[in-house]
Amino acid sequence: MDWQATGIGVGGGAGYVTISHNHIHHMPYSCVQTGASKIREYKFVRANPDSPRARGYRLDEIGDTPLTVEAVKRFTAGHVVMEYNYCHDFMLRLDDGGALYAHATHHTVMRGNLLARAGRPNAFGLYYDDEELDSVMEGNIVARCPSPGKGGGSALHLHDNARITVRHNIFAFSHRLCSVPNSYGGIRLTENIFLFSGGCLPGPEPKTVRGPGDGRRQPDWDAGPSTMDRNLYWSADQPDAARAFLAAWQAKGWDAHSAVADPRFADAANLDFTLPADSPALKLGFQALELTDVGPRKEWRE
Repeated sequence: MDWQATGIGVGGGAGYVTISHNHIHHMPYSCVQTGASKIREYKFVRANPDSPRARGYRLDEIGDTPLTVEAVKRFTAGHVVMEYNYCHDFMLRLDDGGALYAHATHHTVMRGNLLARAGRPNAFGLYYDDEELDSVMEGNIVARCPSPGKGGGSALHLHDNARITVRHNIFAFSHRLCSVPNSYGGIRLTENIFLFSGGCLPGPEPKTVRGPGDGRRQPDWDAGPSTMDRNLYWSADQPDAARAFLAAWQAKGWDAHSAVADPRFADAANLDFTLPADSPALKLGFQALELTDVGPRKEWRE
């Protein structure tokens, strides 16, 4: 395996693919990855049809299609599902990636995965990048991504996305749990548990960013309002810091009905995130996770 390799990769021309029940570990980069082209690439190949970079693009189909984030998605199959995978000890040599990573595709689903221990300081757990659209992250456990006290990474990273739903996930033991830079809008981040460790650092909030940014963005698109609410925050070693974090977040207009409280996990330190029936997380709408079937199926474990 090359030192910069991904465990399982799905190219932009492939779609309607399910990647499930794998045990992927000790990876130099991401464990599972799918990706396609941004509007900037389409603009380049339209202007330079004879360039080697234009190979593989269906220029006759693209024609005069408006090169917007939404319009170019019809040239990408999308609909990749990553579910019930156990991934640990990843991003050991490279930065700017995650255990599960999707770039510029659409209708990606990351569901029911157990992800632990990102190695590099600028690594992430769940990561949607550059123009990812209409995709969902639900029912995942993300722990120590990155390890507490390291770098600019975070457990959840949504970069330059639109219409993303993040619900019923547990993000645990990272100093920065969530970052949502350069959002196009339409982000719904609700009913998750955020368990801080080693600090409670904020990442970029999910407010809609207009304008060209660094020149890669569609400048005037607004994909709708974003919502961040009914989440539970906790820090066993710094509960006051968690309260201060939520108060500052609420002052920016997020998490109006969220709370700071101990979710009362069975043994979070050993990745047992079982909740009691009276957990305050359940009162906020969090749905208890059942991850006994994560990783290789039983017949392949024996």
